[in-house]
Amino acid sequence: MDGLNSFGIVPYSSFACFFPEAVKNFELYRFVTGFLIPNPQPMQGLMEMYVMYTFSKGVETKKFGRNFPDYFFYLAITFPLMLFGAYFFLPPVLSLSPALQSALTYTWAIDNYDQKVNFYFIPLQASLLPVVSLGFRILVDGQLSFLLALIGMSAAYIYNCIETHSFGPLESFFLAHHGNATNRLGAGNNILRWVYSTGKLQAPQWLRTIFSKLTGNDYNSAPLNGGIHVTPSFKQNPSGGRFNREKRAFQGKGRRLGTKED
Repeated sequence: MDGLNSFGIVPYSSFACFFPEAVKNFELYRFVTGFLIPNPQPMQGLMEMYVMYTFSKGVETKKFGRNFPDYFFYLAITFPLMLFGAYFFLPPVLSLSPALQSALTYTWAIDNYDQKVNFYFIPLQASLLPVVSLGFRILVDGQLSFLLALIGMSAAYIYNCIETHSFGPLESFFLAHHGNATNRLGAGNNILRWVYSTGKLQAPQWLRTIFSKLTGNDYNSAPLNGGIHVTPSFKQNPSGGRFNREKRAFQGKGRRLGTKED
């Protein structure tokens, strides 16, 4: 989209999420492309696209274990929430990318709350990244970008409440509910995990089936090969048969060649 706009082929306004036009002309693609329009300033736009890609990949690979239906289901929940917030609480905007970037940042930060990250060369705890990025938004980009980021973070917060069956991290300030003891495979002791980072909201069975048929990967079975779901297939043996059956050759009784049996 950035290249099409730069060369004057298709302007950003053709991708923007303008609700009256999208509904009236049945241009439903605007509800998705509106989140992908970068910042008009080249350097900042490039940085935002890199950050969005990095956190999106981190959420899909680590939180959802490369299970694309679960990641798609996450977007299917957060996108309508962000569209609802932008429509009712903000004037028409060209780009909704700050909302999506903020949602991905929040979800990644909650899942990696105990890691150290660098925010513009400033080291800090990952759990503080959403708040720091919000403050950076209002200082650098202004009020509208801040409100968009706040809407995106709120959508991700609601998703976290749904997947953990709780009121989210703000609950910990009032109820002192900070962690949940869970067993980690191969560890001798219980590993204390922040309860808000342990939620798993799986995609419905029908959605997994659709993506399994479209991609050829079996998302309905247990993950194999580091989270990549592979449809089991029969192995062909050298004789051309369909099944690979194990055959054991006759090994004899241990006598030398030419001797007689007693």
